[in-house]
Amino acid sequence: KKGQESLTEAEKDFSRAVSSMPIATMFRWMEQKTNLSMASRVRSEDGLLVHVFGRLTAACFLLAFYS
Repeated sequence: KKGQESLTEAEKDFSRAVSSMPIATMFRWMEQKTNLSMASRVRSEDGLLVHVFGRLTAACFLLAFYS
């Protein structure tokens, strides 16, 4: 579309990989790979944010390089 930057090949590949999964499947995969729900020892909001975004980063890394 006009005024939008085009995506790089890596961004296109990532977009295809993510969009080909139904959302429930994607979250189930993320939970299996990163154990995201294991945050019982997190004691602060900042700790929770670090935990969640760290795990999401790990999931993106796994998806990008190991799928």
